[in-house]
Amino acid sequence: MVPALPAESARVLTRLLGLWLVLLGLAEAGLAFARRAALRGTNTLTRPG
Repeated sequence: MVPALPAESARVLTRLLGLWLVLLGLAEAGLAFARRAALRGTNTLTRPG
């Protein structure tokens, strides 16, 4: 078994970190939209007129 070169390892780690950040951003966006929808739903009940 040949050990990975440092440059290859760095490239793989960078791609994994990028993928992780993209997934984290998508999850955060989903939570933001859900929170916005929930707040909008409660605001329609208390809004006068």
